[in-house]
Amino acid sequence: MGQFEKAQRFYKRLLEELSPDDTTLGVVLNNLGETYRQQGNMDQAMHYFQRALAIDDERTYSYMWRAIVHSNMASLFQSHEELDQALVHYREALNVLRTKVSADISEEIDELLDNTRATIFHGIANVYQAQGQYDLALACYEEVLKTETDLPENHSSLATTYNNLGRLYSLMKNGPLALDHQKKALNIQLASLPPDHPQLASSYAAIGTLLLDGKDYDAALPYFIKAEQILELSNVFPDYETLKIVYIALAMIYEEKRMFQVAIRTHKKHFELLQRTSLSLDHYNIAECAYRIGRLMTKHNKILEGRDYQQRAAENVLLLPPSSRRHELLLKIIEELQRTGNHALALEYYQRMFHEELTGDNKNPLLCAGLHNELGTIFEDQNNYVGPLHHYQVALQLLLEHNITRDSLTATCFYNICMVIEK
Repeated sequence: MGQFEKAQRFYKRLLEELSPDDTTLGVVLNNLGETYRQQGNMDQAMHYFQRALAIDDERTYSYMWRAIVHSNMASLFQSHEELDQALVHYREALNVLRTKVSADISEEIDELLDNTRATIFHGIANVYQAQGQYDLALACYEEVLKTETDLPENHSSLATTYNNLGRLYSLMKNGPLALDHQKKALNIQLASLPPDHPQLASSYAAIGTLLLDGKDYDAALPYFIKAEQILELSNVFPDYETLKIVYIALAMIYEEKRMFQVAIRTHKKHFELLQRTSLSLDHYNIAECAYRIGRLMTKHNKILEGRDYQQRAAENVLLLPPSSRRHELLLKIIEELQRTGNHALALEYYQRMFHEELTGDNKNPLLCAGLHNELGTIFEDQNNYVGPLHHYQVALQLLLEHNITRDSLTATCFYNICMVIEK
């Protein structure tokens, strides 16, 4: 039984034991709903959140928890990209705190209120950020900073706020301010976290990314190296996005500095780490990593090893359900195989894609035509002129039958047919 299930059993047992007028009933209902929210079970989470809101209790403490429930409901809607509904509940949470909570409260409750307000404003800022309303998001973060004025200068909440501001300024294309806030966040974390904490790696990577965006490779490199060192020391396995940022960025910088062997080793470390951790089932990221290694090796004349990694990439991507990003990555892998002369394997993967498209529920004529055209190029590369002519003609027929006459693929098919006939 997982941790969420254990927590749910505990809270449900409490609900059976508590009387209807118990002062902690709303807290228990909220916490139970929160376990379901974190599991992604929207219906059950909403059920318990609504039960918590239905409790009629006029005490300040209960109103504060009512605001927390609205905030959790907002997070639930936000996670399902229902941003307008998320804003409704965040605003309701703020309204409860502004109009219902008495000024005559204990210091402990006052601190909890400040934390709740900060959480709500962070949530609203995230919604505005997702909507592209950056100025409104910035105003929310300024409200957060107002609630944090009395915190110690190295408090973790300030680091979170500065980190979020750094990301926002980055989206607003204000590199200097983004860098300034990310460095503020990092300085706080260095003073308050253990040296191998994965959050430090994320912050180093964020600063490195900003410097990389400005093409300052020499300045970015030590930040990514530091992030890599922390990831290797940390006992807590970091999130994949941090790994992806660090290792891909390091390889990019090493390539830019023409340190190709180091770039390849960096990609391989990334690939090996993916394979030996719980992320080994993440076939897309394994495939993408293998593709990058294969492409780099081929670029530097390690053709056979490059092909081996492209084949590993294809094997992983084919384990994924059909999707546009799976299709795009598989096409890139096949193109690499074709470019390095492995026509038989490229043909095999094209035919598998073609079979999937023909037997799928939602057939895409442009995609089918593209696959026929690519099959034609493979046969042509093998000096087989009967096969390519057939596939080019089928591709053109599909395009014309669906009135796709202005796409560049149509012109390409006409050109390819003419070239084969001339030969």
